[in-house]
Amino acid sequence: ACSAVVAVPLALAAGSAIAVVISILAVAAACAVAYESAKGAARKVPVVGALIPKEPSDRESTERRLVAEQKALAVRDEIDEEIRLAAEAALEAQRPTSPEEARARLAEAKAAVNAARAVLEAAENEARTRSGGWHEVCEARAELESAEAWAARAALHAEPFGLGGALPQGRIAEPEATSAAPAPPTLSPP
Repeated sequence: ACSAVVAVPLALAAGSAIAVVISILAVAAACAVAYESAKGAARKVPVVGALIPKEPSDRESTERRLVAEQKALAVRDEIDEEIRLAAEAALEAQRPTSPEEARARLAEAKAAVNAARAVLEAAENEARTRSGGWHEVCEARAELESAEAWAARAALHAEPFGLGGALPQGRIAEPEATSAAPAPPTLSPP
């Protein structure tokens, strides 16, 4: 009996709140209609009509939208160009400055490729003997591809010093083909 005493006033309060919200929305809609009607009528009055801004036509709206889209595309292109230039500068900063540095980077990259091949071979043999663990083989293949990309990049950077020709045998990925390198971390071109 006590809950009925509380529930009835709560239901009445909720109903009243809903009625108030509906009334507010109806008044807002009526005001918007009245405003538009008054604006239309005021445009016909000679002195007042000049003070009321005209509504843009569909053509003007389309033109404004096109201009805004062109500006957005120009900004996007400018940002893309800045990113490209920054990536090129970062790649240029990675280039070796001496034949010794190029030789050391090339040797390090070759060692990484050979180590990744050994890990891949061991993972494949283990997976064959266990008849399982092929996800480790996939991970080892991904590491080998990363090491090969690193080696290709090192060879490309060593070419100006006449050192770029001797890479480990096997498939060498293009430097742009992958963004990961074992160690040290390097940036790939966009």
